[in-house]
Amino acid sequence: MIEISKFIIVEKIFDKYECEKILNSKSDFVESSNNQRDDKFFTIPNQQDYTFGHTNYPAWLLENTEENKWCFDKLEDYIEKINDEFFQFKNDGLWNSYIKQYEEGESCSWHFDDMSRGKRLGISLMLKKPIKGGEFEIFNGEKVSIDVKVGEIVIFPTFIFHKVNPIIKGKRLTLITWMYSDSINF
Repeated sequence: MIEISKFIIVEKIFDKYECEKILNSKSDFVESSNNQRDDKFFTIPNQQDYTFGHTNYPAWLLENTEENKWCFDKLEDYIEKINDEFFQFKNDGLWNSYIKQYEEGESCSWHFDDMSRGKRLGISLMLKKPIKGGEFEIFNGEKVSIDVKVGEIVIFPTFIFHKVNPIIKGKRLTLITWMYSDSINF
């Protein structure tokens, strides 16, 4: 495990074969958050008007099916371990999981994820690394660039600013999800 800072954890937990298996398991293509009104896009019970905030569309849904159970079990076990050791947030499971593909020239600008709606930890798993570009950056008092390798997972509190640098050559595919908990009502 690599502890980038007190709040950023990077570790290889999947091998190349497992990453390819995840990529082959992707489901419905979601072009925008407006397409999330189908029940299968909701993982939090009794919140039909729930909005997901920044989800960086377009992406493919990775459904928590019997076929993908091995992946979600591995993710949940690891996230529970890291949360218990470093963060101690109440853990109510994972949100919807998406596979995001970045093409050449694409990026994701600085943002943080909406903690008030229940997101506690951001989780990004590198499934396919671009040939050049696409570094993951965080800002936690200082800017840190993380050269994430295939199979490595990055876990961080959602209040930390993060982004993906532009893809210069190739494609970048990542599994993106969040550990959630109770909503915070301000």
